[in-house]
Amino acid sequence: MAHPFEESEVKRWLVSGAGTDSLIKSQVMKKVTNFISEQRNLDVQIVNTIDSETIVIRATLDTVKALQITFGDSIIIASDTEVHLFSPFEI
Repeated sequence: MAHPFEESEVKRWLVSGAGTDSLIKSQVMKKVTNFISEQRNLDVQIVNTIDSETIVIRATLDTVKALQITFGDSIIIASDTEVHLFSPFEI
């Protein structure tokens, strides 16, 4: 599958615990945060902590793939893109 950017390019990503149980999602994200802080060989940085279940990171696609492989289905990673709100007059 083609990606709209280079694999070595650093981008912002949203990382969140998967599922509906807030406690489990928080526990998973604590593990992810600890894992990221311990990494010396991955190009990754936590930019923002949105809440106990979601963080924003800066990383390459290769690093994101490594995180996804490491944590599997317990996390969801999505490209952090700008969101534009609609004006009520545009709808």
